[in-house]
Amino acid sequence: MKQVWRACTALLLGVLLLWNSGCGFPAFFAEEFFAAPRGSGEQEGLLQALEAYLAQATGQDQPEYRLKYPQEGADLTAFVFLDADGAAACDAAVFYTCPAQSARARLLYLHKQDGVWAGVCDLEGRSETVRSALPRDLDGDGVAELLVGWDLYNARDGYLTVYSIAPQNGAAACRALYETLYTSLLTADMDGQAGEELLLLHILHTEHHVSARLAGCRKGELREWGGVRLDGSIIRFTGFQAAVLADGTHAVFADGVKDGGSLLTELIVWNGETLSAPLYHADSNQTTLTVRESGLPSADVDHDGVPEWPVSQRLPGYESCEPAQALYQTTYYQWDGGTASARPVLTALVNGADGYMIVLGNDLRGRVTAAYDPARRLYEVRRAEDGAALLRVICAADGAIPPDYLRLMTRGTAQYGFWVPADGDRLISEEQARYMITFLS
Repeated sequence: MKQVWRACTALLLGVLLLWNSGCGFPAFFAEEFFAAPRGSGEQEGLLQALEAYLAQATGQDQPEYRLKYPQEGADLTAFVFLDADGAAACDAAVFYTCPAQSARARLLYLHKQDGVWAGVCDLEGRSETVRSALPRDLDGDGVAELLVGWDLYNARDGYLTVYSIAPQNGAAACRALYETLYTSLLTADMDGQAGEELLLLHILHTEHHVSARLAGCRKGELREWGGVRLDGSIIRFTGFQAAVLADGTHAVFADGVKDGGSLLTELIVWNGETLSAPLYHADSNQTTLTVRESGLPSADVDHDGVPEWPVSQRLPGYESCEPAQALYQTTYYQWDGGTASARPVLTALVNGADGYMIVLGNDLRGRVTAAYDPARRLYEVRRAEDGAALLRVICAADGAIPPDYLRLMTRGTAQYGFWVPADGDRLISEEQARYMITFLS
């Protein structure tokens, strides 16, 4: 018993040392050392179907296998539920590997009939690692295609395979509709018709070549509709937002990090015939209009359904400090497709840490600076010429604001309040302050 206890203690100590080293629990660790979980309900039925399928395929009563888990996405499970025959929870896919045969991941399509799951179609993947798995209806027929990203060896790129997995004439038809290299991807409605389109972003780091391609289904065929170049200094994308612009065209706002650390936004527009990036300059291979070192993402700040991109400049007193320590005045811009130009929407001091911004009127723009105390979560707006305090906003995590502060609102356990000087020293009234302080969604 002591030997077993010592062995268990050593194993636990090793796990804790790995965790504390900063390595975390990588995917290979989990897949190599933990057996497939015996779930309940649908997952238990899927596991039984997988094991029955493998037993028949290999002739072994208990074939060895390991489940493979996607590394990215909202649902990091080996099981993906589909609606391939229009009925909910009757079709699914499971990722697995049989180490004795091959290290490559495999995809088994399963169908449930009369309450029983059964494997009906088995496909070999492109690599050992599943990057992502997304069920999406690309052609609008109610049948979910499965978008699988595979990680490639010694490459930053992924390899996308779009599978069509659907019962046809009483049997399962499994085939790859589309395959390509990619760096990032998203699906969105880009034409106002049924089904989603596929936007693929690809970064060739050594060649400073960044591109976007749009693919969609027409007449039952998934093919590329168009492509466009983007800023060549982008090293990764951090977020995407799809929207319909005022002129009715569909667009995606893509935030990306440049090789120098600044953030920019690319506007990718589909007008029904061509894909364009109106903010990109081909002659310089750059998009300069949306670059900001503040790191603020694009956001729909005026709540009209279309994102705006921020452009920031340092406040007085922060000219020589590191970007992480600087505070900024930020102007948000929207794209006017009719005039092919950017239009300012609002200017504000953004406190992303506490989730609000202070909107500045014309009388305050360029005339104020600020200071932030992270320990007290206190943001102070000051007159630039003499440093006089004009407005303070506090986020009290314990729900208790100072007695000389006026209450704004409560979010969870935190209470927000603000302070303005006595009447004779005011440039901002209490009513103005309440209007100026806007909470980020």
